[in-house]
Amino acid sequence: MKTLAGLYFGMTTNRKAKRDLGSLFKFLVALIALV
Repeated sequence: MKTLAGLYFGMTTNRKAKRDLGSLFKFLVALIALV
């Protein structure tokens, strides 16, 4: 979980913040799927 959060945090630091909104949705879905 910590590694996934770290990878996501790394993606959010990119300049393409708007595209990361889609990644955020996918991340949340994956997070719910793991739980």
